[in-house]
Amino acid sequence: METPDDYTLHVNRLLAALVLESVYGHLTTSLGEQYVKLTDTAMEATNATGALGGTLVDMIPFLKYVSAWMPGASWKRAALHAKQLVWEGPPYKYRTAWRERRSRRAVHRHH
Repeated sequence: METPDDYTLHVNRLLAALVLESVYGHLTTSLGEQYVKLTDTAMEATNATGALGGTLVDMIPFLKYVSAWMPGASWKRAALHAKQLVWEGPPYKYRTAWRERRSRRAVHRHH
């Protein structure tokens, strides 16, 4: 490992690569691939919104109806940004896997 200080990043990227291979049949050759970067960015944005069940909107549910443009609603903007990043992942992964299947580069496992 060339950068041992980035241990957490390496583990996260390894997990992303394992999911991509087991679900979509795509062998990740580089941890710098677009999917892996997209997953990292989505995880970071989701973690930045706070712990599950521990945010103010979890305790005061009507806050979910607050508009993102309102002053003091930076939490809402952060949550919407994280949601957008999370939702970008599956279509990208699917399109990539579909292209690889067509080009026969995807891993085919026979049981």
